[in-house]
Amino acid sequence: MSANYPSDPDAERAVLSCALQWQDCYDKVAAHPSGADLFYLPHHRLIWSAMLSAKLSAGGLDLVTLTSSLRASDDLDAVGGAVMLSELLSDVPSPKMLAGYLKTAENASKRRRIARECHSLAADACDMGKDVDGLVQRADSIIQGLLRSSSQSRARRWNDVLGKTLQQIDDARSAGGRIPGLSTGYGCLDSATNGYQPGQLWVVAARPGAGKTALLMCMVRHLVEADHATAIFSAEMFAEELAIRAISGQSKIDSLKLASGKLDRMDFGKITSALEQSTSWPLWVDDRADMRLVDIQVGARRLVKEEAVKVIFVDYLQLIKEPDGSRNREDAVRRLSDGFKQLAKELGITIVALAQLNRSSERREGRKPVVSDLRDSGAIEQDANVILLLNPQESEADEDAVDVELIVAKCRGGRLGALEFGFNKPTTTFYPKQK
Repeated sequence: MSANYPSDPDAERAVLSCALQWQDCYDKVAAHPSGADLFYLPHHRLIWSAMLSAKLSAGGLDLVTLTSSLRASDDLDAVGGAVMLSELLSDVPSPKMLAGYLKTAENASKRRRIARECHSLAADACDMGKDVDGLVQRADSIIQGLLRSSSQSRARRWNDVLGKTLQQIDDARSAGGRIPGLSTGYGCLDSATNGYQPGQLWVVAARPGAGKTALLMCMVRHLVEADHATAIFSAEMFAEELAIRAISGQSKIDSLKLASGKLDRMDFGKITSALEQSTSWPLWVDDRADMRLVDIQVGARRLVKEEAVKVIFVDYLQLIKEPDGSRNREDAVRRLSDGFKQLAKELGITIVALAQLNRSSERREGRKPVVSDLRDSGAIEQDANVILLLNPQESEADEDAVDVELIVAKCRGGRLGALEFGFNKPTTTFYPKQK
């Protein structure tokens, strides 16, 4: 370790002394987010590691079990021997003093982390072969990580939880029966799910060609028309392709006609009207190539902070580039799913991620999809608050309108079941067929 990194040896030693003498102090140190990074000096890290081992193997921590643990790992001499350990028992006279020593050690730990990250980032910044956009994203991730580590979640008293819950119930009553979340634009779906709510991860899944992106654009349109700031991270389509779908849905002009430019005079009036309606939409679209989880995390934080975005759509989950360190595709999807869930909770927004279903449903009698058909990972099923499955009904290939079941397959605090929708293919528009 570099001698230039900040530390407070006296505070570290005092923290170890408290942990050795009092169980409550040990628990507070063991549960601290910084963990072993609280200790900078090598012999202090060895002592803390031995304390953890003694707790696990001997079932208790005292001078005897600590000494035995260090002797077993051949580290007793490295920490100063049995005499040095015995002195820990008299270093701090009261457990009440732990808080001050722990804060001092924690602050030194944070300074070391900042220094290490800055040194590493500065070295990479001087390497002209490094991608500058990647460096900027890494810097943002470092800052966000430091901010998160500064806030420790604490258990709340049940009475306080009940108080906040009763306030939510009263707010719902005062709202005259309106849903607690933002409306999806579809009354039947709102009734089943209570709308988009902060901290939730929604997953909309289907086989290729079933209309996932079309449903996404319909859901987006309902939000932005209600003036709710919304963002799309599209790993599948270009922003201009999404705009074609939006204009098609607004103008009721066949999206193929718009894409090919085969328009008549009446079409131009409809397009002009659609553009006038949508120009002021509070909507942001990121369609960069090789999109990564960190790109979405950095972009989402900026959009929530600067533009007050409430809902973010991702199209689609399995196309996002695998996070570094993933062991296989299933592990990669697990990391992505967990990353989206944690991001939604961190920012207090709803994330709606599209996902592919595997071919199992096509071989099943009735061809009805189920949650276990989610491709690549069962972690999606675990992380999601709401899972919607699209199930197109049998139809002729050239039919402009088809029936689609929107299956609410998972909904924490909501109702499960199939909702009947129609899908107009030319205008890529979904509409409910039930009140």
